[in-house]
Amino acid sequence: MPAWLDDAARDVRYAVRGLIRRPGFSIAAIATLALGIGAATAIFSVAYGVSLRPLPYPQPDRLVRIYEANLSKGLPAHDVSFGAFQVWRAGVRSIVGIAAVSKPGARTVAHGGPRLATIRVSPSFFDVIGVRPMIGPGFKTEEQYLQSRADEVILSYRTWQLLFGGRSDVIGQIVTLAGAGDDDPYRVVGVMPRDFSFDESPDIWMPEYLPSATAARWRSERTERVIARLAPGAAIPRLQSELDAACAQMSRETPAVSAGWTAAVRPLHASIVGDFARATWLLLAAVAVVLVTACLNVGGLLAARAIARERETAVRMSLGAGAWALIRLWIVEALLLCSAGASLGVLLAWTGVAALKSAAPPGIPRLDAIAIDRPTLVVALASMLVAAVLFTLAPLREARISTSTIGAQPRRPMRMALTAAQCAGAATLVILAAMLSRSFLKLLAIDLGWQPRRVVAVQAEPRTPRENRRPWFARVEWSDRVLAALESSPGVDRAVLTTQLPLGPSPYQVLVGRGQGKTSTDEGRWSVIEHKITDRYFDLMRIRLVEGRAFARDDRFSEPAMTDQARRPDEGVAIVSVKTARTLWPGEPALGKTIWSQICNTKWRRVVGVVNDVQFNAVGEEPALHVFIPWTQDSASARVYVFVKATGSATTAAAAVRDTIRGVAPGAEVDLVAPLESLVERATAQPRFTSRLVAAFGLLALALAAVGIYGTLTFFVSTHVREIGIKIAIGASSRRVLGDILRHALVPAGVGGAMGIGLALAIARAFRALLFGVEPIDAVSLAGGGIVLIAVALAAAAGPARRASAIEPAVALRAE
Repeated sequence: MPAWLDDAARDVRYAVRGLIRRPGFSIAAIATLALGIGAATAIFSVAYGVSLRPLPYPQPDRLVRIYEANLSKGLPAHDVSFGAFQVWRAGVRSIVGIAAVSKPGARTVAHGGPRLATIRVSPSFFDVIGVRPMIGPGFKTEEQYLQSRADEVILSYRTWQLLFGGRSDVIGQIVTLAGAGDDDPYRVVGVMPRDFSFDESPDIWMPEYLPSATAARWRSERTERVIARLAPGAAIPRLQSELDAACAQMSRETPAVSAGWTAAVRPLHASIVGDFARATWLLLAAVAVVLVTACLNVGGLLAARAIARERETAVRMSLGAGAWALIRLWIVEALLLCSAGASLGVLLAWTGVAALKSAAPPGIPRLDAIAIDRPTLVVALASMLVAAVLFTLAPLREARISTSTIGAQPRRPMRMALTAAQCAGAATLVILAAMLSRSFLKLLAIDLGWQPRRVVAVQAEPRTPRENRRPWFARVEWSDRVLAALESSPGVDRAVLTTQLPLGPSPYQVLVGRGQGKTSTDEGRWSVIEHKITDRYFDLMRIRLVEGRAFARDDRFSEPAMTDQARRPDEGVAIVSVKTARTLWPGEPALGKTIWSQICNTKWRRVVGVVNDVQFNAVGEEPALHVFIPWTQDSASARVYVFVKATGSATTAAAAVRDTIRGVAPGAEVDLVAPLESLVERATAQPRFTSRLVAAFGLLALALAAVGIYGTLTFFVSTHVREIGIKIAIGASSRRVLGDILRHALVPAGVGGAMGIGLALAIARAFRALLFGVEPIDAVSLAGGGIVLIAVALAAAAGPARRASAIEPAVALRAE
């Protein structure tokens, strides 16, 4: 065996024996490292899976999402109209493929089958993404669908297993989906790979297309998401300039619907991750602070151990041991500690990732991409090696390898510096956690303009056969039966119907103008969220009526008015929000004014009421423009929600509401959506998730800082027994000794707290977008963080201080 290998084996054996002889030190160091490395590995897996891992498609960096934008209306990134989509597809050269993707939906397999998530995409979608079905030819071209019915579907791998048991002859088989009218048969033309995912991983893909002439008429309906693949050699700036030119041309040709609208391009990865990318980077910063704090803690333990071993070190050197032999031994000890800590940390990270994924709120993007895999294990290994280097430097700096150190006074500067650094990390995270918590509480305190308490929302679609010649009025009759049955049910206070779900899918928007005609183009056009509602909607939602009146039963259109085009009234009624009234008629009363809509079954509508603004798209948003019209005047809508105000718990009433609807209207498509309170929780889930994680890391850093202060003071007392004994012998009181020890605790806490405040301010400025209603310089958070740190420091110092004040002078002098 080579001499170097024999020396290494001897160092390992000696280091293992030394760690076993001091189990308290070894357990404390390994546990501290495991917490730091485990937290770092777990959070890095989240950050890498969400923000850093490339999308699982060929050349994902070439994929972009294209939006329509209207900065004058506060819309920097909006969905796209089919008309704009077709103009871009025909005239933009910087892309080799472009596809439109609709909002997700749901359909039930006929005859008692499961409810499946559906999505409509352009036939070119899978070519743009770069992933083809693993079985079957996939969709035909759009030109072929224009000549025949689009009655084909592609199944997800899960749906293939669920409906057909994984049969190889699935291509050509029929899937029958229940519809609002008759059942619709679809032929299977493909099955996607098991690991393919897009959006929220729908079960069924359907082809979507519109003839050019039809698409041009729908330029005001911006409801599509558009993705594209850049051409070889093309870049986003070049694509942006070409889109701007196309949008300018559309503005000249169709100013009524295109004026003011431009395009915005983002990488597809950035559009999917969205604002959560900032949160992941903040979590990485927080966990880095925890990891460094853990390393400093263990470094302090090793420095203390090095000081305690100075006599042993000097004796070993006097017997012939070289400096390199001692350094090599310390390196081996550090590597053993780090290896054990890293191994346990990876196990903790594995458990932590599973817990994070299960506890993650809805809406966290790319949750399925989070895993403990090669990149995260590399991070764990790198953390271990960095820690090992730091741990080797600590004893080298603190312990002087010289026989002259025997009997020398132990030094404390390094331990005090390490403790101050731990306090800085703890103060940083505590202050950030306080800022995020205050921001979250302010977000929750916002007046939404509506009250979600005890309200449950159920999506329901009436079943209207295709041969029905009066479908609009049939839907009104259906709603009459359903609402009457619900309001006579036990546990139900009242029930209403609406076509919009707050804090849910992107709301349906239409263009409106002032006046009674659509010929003028200089009056302006505004994109508004249009609600079709039944009577008492404002009472149920507790939306305050500012002026005018709510809808009444007299506003209801008769059957002939809804079924006979020739007998349809010229005028309907509408209620607008405060912001809509101020935007359309600044400085003028809105009551009595008239508006028209791009899609409306009357020529115009007269404003009969104004209601308070509502937070509808997101909590904390700038309120959008809202227009409410009676469901009994225009029931042509594909998405219908029944809102029920329960007398008790909304969750308890949900199942009964669903059963009542199905009992009154057999064949109706019913989806249990959620209590509205859960929608508010979902909308605020990401800031809650981030603030709780940062708070957890802050508590962990505080605990590590407390351990560091405790260890520093314990070491100080143990190495100054004689000095303390002499002070007491010459008349120093126990209170004075106690005060001296507490001052030793407050010095690193004060220095570290000041450093932590500066670091917290820098991080808060970098992540200002995550704060709501709280400035980075927040006096309450800064003061609170400092007070908490001082309190923890004093608590950690209490034990060593009491022991120091109780030292007997005679015993201390005899010990020396």
